[in-house]
Amino acid sequence: MAPEILSGVYNKFSSDIWSAGVILYTIIQGKPPYQGNNAKTLLKDYKRRINFEDNNWILESSELKDLLSKMLEFDCNKRISAEDALNHPWVKNNQSLISTSTNNGTINSPVDFTSKDKLRRL
Repeated sequence: MAPEILSGVYNKFSSDIWSAGVILYTIIQGKPPYQGNNAKTLLKDYKRRINFEDNNWILESSELKDLLSKMLEFDCNKRISAEDALNHPWVKNNQSLISTSTNNGTINSPVDFTSKDKLRRL
């Protein structure tokens, strides 16, 4: 859930970008970027920047790290727009991979997902 929603404000477009960023991060890393069991701990966790230099970070793609940091910007007024996200270099440079991945059918299980790790190799 986007930080602004936890604060009682709803901005449909920037909140959706946040959610998409969380989903993309989770697909790449195999775990969500933030942990918390209530609004207070989640908001505290949201305020910290994701450490892409962490040894647990799988990818070396600076473009992907840039896109994720812009999608997971705490301030919804500074968060990347949907149009800018679609025109981001990482998305533009991976159009064929994204199209191929989405045309191969759905993923039926987490085990099936981990065997299709094309995105991890970017």
